[in-house]
Amino acid sequence: MPGVQHLIDFVLNEVALCGNQGATLSDLLQAIDDFHAQTPEINQNIDHRFKSKIWSWLTTNPEVSIGQHNKWNHLTLSEAEQLDSRKTERDDPEVNQTADETPDLPPLRIFVSEERTWVAITGHPPDESKVLPLEFVLLSVIASRRSKGIVQPELVKLSGQDKRSVPKRTDALQRKGYIDKRPVQTKTARTSLCTLQRFYRHTTSVQTKEEPHSKNMIDFDSFNTSLFNILREHQLIARNDLKQLLGFDDHWRWKVLSRALRKWERIGVVQRVRAESQYERMHPCVKLLRDPSEQDLALFHEFNFDVLNKHGVRSKGPRLTPDRDHDMEAEGPSKRSPSPEDGRMDLIKEHVGESARIVPSWTPDRNLNNQIFDIIQSTGTTGITNQASAFRKKPEDFLS
Repeated sequence: MPGVQHLIDFVLNEVALCGNQGATLSDLLQAIDDFHAQTPEINQNIDHRFKSKIWSWLTTNPEVSIGQHNKWNHLTLSEAEQLDSRKTERDDPEVNQTADETPDLPPLRIFVSEERTWVAITGHPPDESKVLPLEFVLLSVIASRRSKGIVQPELVKLSGQDKRSVPKRTDALQRKGYIDKRPVQTKTARTSLCTLQRFYRHTTSVQTKEEPHSKNMIDFDSFNTSLFNILREHQLIARNDLKQLLGFDDHWRWKVLSRALRKWERIGVVQRVRAESQYERMHPCVKLLRDPSEQDLALFHEFNFDVLNKHGVRSKGPRLTPDRDHDMEAEGPSKRSPSPEDGRMDLIKEHVGESARIVPSWTPDRNLNNQIFDIIQSTGTTGITNQASAFRKKPEDFLS
């Protein structure tokens, strides 16, 4: 059965994960509650008296500093709570004159030793040859957000570092294996969500279907998984129904879905069509052409759809703004998704102009014969026809 020492180690580890900015008093008290929530076999009354005893042990621990340089280690828990309550008075100019140097932080912060902080965040002792000082500042902020992660613009704000340097440093942390960095869409921009690797692995193992679209953010990895699960099930689905199944109930999410479908169409994975239902109404629909490969997914994340011209190369033309994206028209929801069994299915390719140009997956440094072989092999015993993809048709016509 876990004892007091296990509790102390757990609390110290939770404080260490708050990094250089330290933990708040509420963080520490919550860690005590979390420990006992994870070990229900311990029958312990978690009252203020018990927490006061844990606090007294922590304040005498040589690894722990209440405030900078053990400034508040002499306080009891009740005195610390009284001091911490000053954070509610930060709007008072007189209080702000005596507040800590960082006005956004409560007046009371709890720190642990550098050794423990590094081990908790990186998994190894301090080593600036592996993690540079400015990288560790970012890493400690990311770690403090646990499994929720932090979007890159907020990371720039909290770290105080140059917004041009932060993306390079987070890329380096990802290459070294300390964080996971994945593309997300917020209401205002497309950016990256940074999560400490240990928490990301735990999150992916317990992630629910609703999590990718929670709050004001879309995780593109989870979005694509949900999107193609739906398309595999229906093959052809009305876009209003697709929005409903994805849980996209507000306008900014519709615009994100619109641009994503345009990208996937140009890659050659889906096709935007209009389908005539048995009620003789034309419905804007999405048709699945094939499952996306790893290369398709990489292409989806890498190329900028808004600046690709009709030749599939990068252009310096104006970006497509959300206001100019009229793909997802505001139409009444269809009563059901049309299917080939309707009998009068008349697929009509939407007028998408030059934006429907498919981006080739072949590159000049790859042998074309190998590319064609891989395409055919990926279809297994079912084979593939020339109509499966526009940019594959011509090379296959010359096969003999």
